[in-house]
Amino acid sequence: MVNMWERLPEESDLAFRAFSEWLICADSVRDPCSLSRYLFDRYGLEVSPGSIVTWRGRHAWKKRYAAWVQHVHTQRLDVVALAVSKESVGIATKQIRGRRLALEKTIKSLQRIGTGNDRDEDVTQGAIRKAIENIGMCVLDHASQLRRVSQAGGEEFVQNEPIESEDPD
Repeated sequence: MVNMWERLPEESDLAFRAFSEWLICADSVRDPCSLSRYLFDRYGLEVSPGSIVTWRGRHAWKKRYAAWVQHVHTQRLDVVALAVSKESVGIATKQIRGRRLALEKTIKSLQRIGTGNDRDEDVTQGAIRKAIENIGMCVLDHASQLRRVSQAGGEEFVQNEPIESEDPD
């Protein structure tokens, strides 16, 4: 026997049929009398409530039921874990794409800013530090960043291109 809810070697076909139905039936059919009636109504099987009580004890139905419930919960958790894992990969992929795009746009903008004087270098380095912080948080507001850089440098460097999200899904 691999799983507790499978047929036991010493369990008769009828006892296992009763257990299988008891395992998956509604709570209202769990008591011996109701299960006896259910087996007769559904399959035409005549099983006394006394036999059901005997089988329930002899073949550890409650322990087997607990093992079955644990198995079902484990299966459900596996499905949920897989779904969460897939969702996490999707979110991480979008974040990486967003960061890459923000970094590329920042680098292009910073290449246009530099004129070689010390003031521009200080502004450029400050903008790079801020851009790296924002990229790390994946919240780079490119146009606002460029406005701040241009205001600090006294010149107007504003990019009109919005940041686009690369979302192929």
